[in-house]
Amino acid sequence: MVSDLQDDTPYDSLSYAWGNPFGKGTEPEDLDSDSSFHISIDNQPFKVTENLFDAILRLRDRKNAAGLWNEHDSADNELIWIDALCIDQSNMAERSAQVTIMGKIFKKASKVIVWLGRADPNPSDTETAIDLLSNLASIPPVDLKLIHRSEMHCSHFYGLWGFKMPSKEDWVCLSKFFHRRWFRRIWIKQEIILAQDILVLCGEWLIPWKHIVAVSKFLADTQWNRTLVETMKGKGINMCARENRHSDSFFPEHHWARTPAQMDLLRTNVQNGVALYSDAILQDFRGAEASNSRDIIYGLLGVLQDTKATKCGIEQIVPDYEIEIEDLFLEAARRMVEHSNNLTVLHYLGPSHENRMPSLPSWVPDWTLPSGFSVSRTSPWRKVSHARNLSISGNLLSMEGVLLDNIVELESLEDRDLDGGLTSKLHLHYNLPEKCPLTSQHRSEVLWRGIIVEKFNVQRPTREEVPLVFRAWLARVYSTILINLSNAKGEYKIRLTKHLVQLNDLLDKASKEDPDSLIPDAPTLKSIAGIFDDPKHPEHNTMSKRAATCPSTLSRNSARRLFRTESNFFGTGSKILQNGDTVWLFPGAAIPLILRPLENGRYHLMGEAYIHGFNLVDHCWPEEPDKYKLVEIE
Repeated sequence: MVSDLQDDTPYDSLSYAWGNPFGKGTEPEDLDSDSSFHISIDNQPFKVTENLFDAILRLRDRKNAAGLWNEHDSADNELIWIDALCIDQSNMAERSAQVTIMGKIFKKASKVIVWLGRADPNPSDTETAIDLLSNLASIPPVDLKLIHRSEMHCSHFYGLWGFKMPSKEDWVCLSKFFHRRWFRRIWIKQEIILAQDILVLCGEWLIPWKHIVAVSKFLADTQWNRTLVETMKGKGINMCARENRHSDSFFPEHHWARTPAQMDLLRTNVQNGVALYSDAILQDFRGAEASNSRDIIYGLLGVLQDTKATKCGIEQIVPDYEIEIEDLFLEAARRMVEHSNNLTVLHYLGPSHENRMPSLPSWVPDWTLPSGFSVSRTSPWRKVSHARNLSISGNLLSMEGVLLDNIVELESLEDRDLDGGLTSKLHLHYNLPEKCPLTSQHRSEVLWRGIIVEKFNVQRPTREEVPLVFRAWLARVYSTILINLSNAKGEYKIRLTKHLVQLNDLLDKASKEDPDSLIPDAPTLKSIAGIFDDPKHPEHNTMSKRAATCPSTLSRNSARRLFRTESNFFGTGSKILQNGDTVWLFPGAAIPLILRPLENGRYHLMGEAYIHGFNLVDHCWPEEPDKYKLVEIE
């Protein structure tokens, strides 16, 4: 049946994952994601994937059932739009044309039916996850948000709400639920954000969308999502985001549990006519899964075109599945630069270049990679001026900037497995002058502010709490070292013991040098660290909450490294920096950028930098033209 979108014919749309619906490590042993099944369309055989076949059977069962299933249910329309059936996937011209109107298709549908896949190999696992979803969603949001991850296994908390404490096995079931492939797909973003109504099916269960959103928000706000990942690993299931080049330490697996809350917030904004920020949408959903990498861009066009999203240039792209992926990403970056006339897109590179497409220009984001931690995002520096003499010619980006300094010393990456790089960070900071040339702060304060990159939510924690949070985090790191030492054996134990002696000497030296330092001597830090191991200590919960407020500090630094410049500026950037890399200030950029000089006089962009004491919003740009240099980035 062919229908015009201008018609008022009611229909539903199906949102699903083409292949294996289960997360990595949780699939049934007999699952063959490449297997296909035959259905009949107009008396003609048609191949579909096993997961779509399961969805069609489930929808047929619903149609044959008498009445609605529960109070959350709504009657299905006679017509349903399914991409694999309604688009000739082998016809690139038709595929490109249909993708152009995909947003409109889902926006006009009476409801979007989400198919998460069949039940787990043990169906009771799915039922357990859904029951836990329902119980957690029954807690008022204002109370749910206040629960700390340290209370995950406190029976008295659950008793307050009338249900028993979940076991670790129950949490594993919930982890597997959010680990399903559907939550990772790029296409679900616009399918949900533009949906009028949403119905979720998983096996034989119907799940209220609002329950999934409530628990997703709870997991993200309280950071229990991290605990879920740890619980899964404890059961021998490594919830690694990907099996290919995109798997990286700076994009933790727990981020996927917050996807429903992210999407629903955007959906609510769309329904209320609130403008969306296109750059934030592109960043938040990078790294999502797509069978065709072009869909990382195409899969969001509906949101950018069919809502009040701010314009960024990408919304003008016309889908073309015959274009090279590198050319598409270059086109997207070019449009963003030319539309904004600033360098915001350069902050989207992420901190690591190791897994980028090798043929991409260094200034073009690889949109298939997760964004990782960006210094410029959520900072007060996002408002930027226009770039100076900005132009793009082919693969070459040109603009004028001011050379700030050259990098002369880098934090060592050795022994990070022992202490997260704490010792090497302390070593580096001793080569700084005692007082920062920009802020006059003691170098010990410059160090801890550089480690956390002064990046905290405006409200949590407050500025007054930041020092306490850092010290609690430091104690947590030290506690982990002591625990690892107690469990270590053989050569690793010898190595860790020697390393701890070195770390203790550096801590003692830092404490004596600056009595006001947040870095205590070794005995004091050991005493503070002991609080984490004593649940009965009156400060145990407070310390745990403070340490958890800065949980991503270590993962952020795992993809970054500290550095010192020739003029003793202190900063942090990509972990693949080298001595001789240069730090630049560019009008149109939110923060400093690091460039690597090439033999031909041009540069490669190595990413953004945090330079302690620099704020480009308040920076006084020189008026003399000779202060600027034209820079060409390949």
